[in-house]
Amino acid sequence: MRRAALALTFLAALAFAQLRNLSARLDLATEPVMPARVYLFKDGRPFRLSPVDAMLPLRVDLFYRERLWRRVPDPATLEVTCNDISHFFLLKGRAGFDLPPGNYRVEAYRGLFYKPAVREFTLRPGETSRITLRMDDWTHGASREWLSSDDHIHLVRDALDDKVFLEWMEAEDLSSPIFFSCSARWTPPGNTALDRRQRRNCQAGPSAPATNRGRSSSGTSICSEAVR
Repeated sequence: MRRAALALTFLAALAFAQLRNLSARLDLATEPVMPARVYLFKDGRPFRLSPVDAMLPLRVDLFYRERLWRRVPDPATLEVTCNDISHFFLLKGRAGFDLPPGNYRVEAYRGLFYKPAVREFTLRPGETSRITLRMDDWTHGASREWLSSDDHIHLVRDALDDKVFLEWMEAEDLSSPIFFSCSARWTPPGNTALDRRQRRNCQAGPSAPATNRGRSSSGTSICSEAVR
């Protein structure tokens, strides 16, 4: 039995090593390094970047039950899914992925003032490809005269999620996101009275100040009852 177990362990390790040789490594980064939203296509079709450090599945309803899932304390990548579409974010401006060999196209976006960046490349088995996405400000610096904001963001979050969400907003080039956040300690909606008390806990918490040419902007309004 012991020899059989050792043989099975050896065969499993050998198979794992062979599978690793069949995969390829993609090191993806923006230039200059900044958070951005990215999409990957393989042979012209949408393809998932894998692995990711955090995921947020969104469902549009009035229950606000979506929670951020993470596999590391400080995620470098985030996948947000909505309506069966995945949106990927390089929260630190760079990340690595393990993908099958093939022909790919990657697209990067950041707000309204940056040109979309597109690169096509081929991944080969057992090799590492380093792809840089050039993020160009089409206003040639005039965008620094502007502050961008989304003043009504509904996301269930707690304090541990703030850093991820603010990096996500930076990838969208938002200077001052204002979150209407609902307590992560909600109980499932039941009777009407309890449900209304819980909804009163939806508040617009202060977002991190964003400085722009000596000026700063931060969301500080408090909504006593965000959902009526």
